[in-house]
Amino acid sequence: RKLCACFRKNSKADTTAGSMQGSSRSQHYRLESRTKSHGLLPLVSYLDWSFRASFLAVFFVQLLGYMALTCLFAGFLLWAWKVNPECIYIGGAELGDSDFNVNFGDAFALSWTTFSTVGYGHTFPSTSFISDGTCAFVVFLTCMEAFVGIIFAGFCGAIIFSKVVRIHSQARVIFSDPMCIRYGAGLLGDADNDDDSNSSPCPVLEFRIVNELYKKQGGEIMNATISCVAASVVDEDDVFHCSTTERQEIDDGVGKMKRRVFTTMKIDPAYHPLFQRVTLFRHTLDETSPLLSESMKRKVEENNGRWPSEMNACKDVRDALRFNDIIVSFSGVLNNSATNVYAHKIYDYLDINIGYQFVPILYRKKTHRMWDVDMNMINDVKIQKGGGAEPFTKSRDREVL
Repeated sequence: RKLCACFRKNSKADTTAGSMQGSSRSQHYRLESRTKSHGLLPLVSYLDWSFRASFLAVFFVQLLGYMALTCLFAGFLLWAWKVNPECIYIGGAELGDSDFNVNFGDAFALSWTTFSTVGYGHTFPSTSFISDGTCAFVVFLTCMEAFVGIIFAGFCGAIIFSKVVRIHSQARVIFSDPMCIRYGAGLLGDADNDDDSNSSPCPVLEFRIVNELYKKQGGEIMNATISCVAASVVDEDDVFHCSTTERQEIDDGVGKMKRRVFTTMKIDPAYHPLFQRVTLFRHTLDETSPLLSESMKRKVEENNGRWPSEMNACKDVRDALRFNDIIVSFSGVLNNSATNVYAHKIYDYLDINIGYQFVPILYRKKTHRMWDVDMNMINDVKIQKGGGAEPFTKSRDREVL
């Protein structure tokens, strides 16, 4: 594609930004492709809306489009009948030789039967005057309407089918709303703790995912994979010190450029061959964790990869966190349909609860000794072993049971 360069005069935004940086004006060049295709933007916008809207809303919009196109062709047919009334049959008699008056109802009857391709009914066009071209316009109009009706039916059916496939491709899993961080004494039962009084195991961030179809035959998700990405906003000078997978520029409104950095997190387990009921996922806040500040990473690294004992307080752990969001993606293959399924959840900074651990929700029933999941307790947490939990704030709106 050929690119054309055109000089663009300074806009108000350019002048404002230039004045903030001490310069009066700056010259910009816009490089654009000569070939632009904006004709399909309304159609693309409608397709995007149809995926977000409900089935009922899409149905009514398609019904409205069907009625509008049918009435449009009915208007053309009504005009053609007034020009050549002998080209239309109503009740088996030619319109020109009958006592029927041309009205919109007859035109609409011919229009909807032609548009929907169900076949001609009480009203239909004549074919006796095709040879001399008298009724050629009516025949062409009905053929065109039938063709548009086929395209419209296929278009509507494709949208409904795509919505069904999209729903079927969503993994029937539930993410826990909170994330918990255990630290200090709350990790004594999970990690080997030596006698070094100056260090302790690194804190562990936890969240869990429950399979809604755990009771259904074939509801298992095969080859399930979990990926987590931490999103944080850093200054432009600090972005080059981060190991990132993607960078996004953000203007804070005062002329200072910031960067939104996306960094992959290490999750255990990151792969599950048979996801059937519930799984607890963990991320260790060590020197490689993108959730910690750079200063805290250096302290952990200098302490041989262990957490300093003087930092074993909920406030110290909270102050060491440096991130905005955590994006969790889940994907796999549903066993009963062999289709790829996907789900995701975005956790906010306020979703982190330090000093808590999840309440077990997997138990055995007394009747048939089968494993079951208490879905009502997926978001229930308790204070970690050894205490040290931070108090809940009103902004997080937690319910104490």
